[in-house]
Amino acid sequence: MESLSKTWFVDVDGTIIKHSTNEEIDEMIFKFKDKSYLAEEPITSAIEFFKNRPKRDRIVIATAREKRHIEHTLKVLRHHGMPFDDYVFELGAGPRIVVNDIKPPGAAGNKDPLKTAYGLDVERDEGITSQHEDIVAKI
Repeated sequence: MESLSKTWFVDVDGTIIKHSTNEEIDEMIFKFKDKSYLAEEPITSAIEFFKNRPKRDRIVIATAREKRHIEHTLKVLRHHGMPFDDYVFELGAGPRIVVNDIKPPGAAGNKDPLKTAYGLDVERDEGITSQHEDIVAKI
């Protein structure tokens, strides 16, 4: 699996940026106008984790933030150097489930069946920790 690229679906609030509600974001935008993106606090260790992913990996931002916050959120991510390839907004706050096939032997240069769907839960506002890095290293 090491030679295959990975696709990361990454939430924003509480995982790479300290958690904010849509209402709190509205207040930031009202108060700080075009500088509102500076009011959001990054989870630096998580952003560094994603900066260190192989360039061939893809990162898709997957967030419950409402579409009216796209411009603001993208400014936040870019300001803090969070790499990403695509984004999806308005997913809702419920669980996110990834469904993918198990690659049969030989399908991707693999000897054994290859599992291709994983999930990581992180404590809110803590981001990826060394515990998670150990798990990711085994994927």
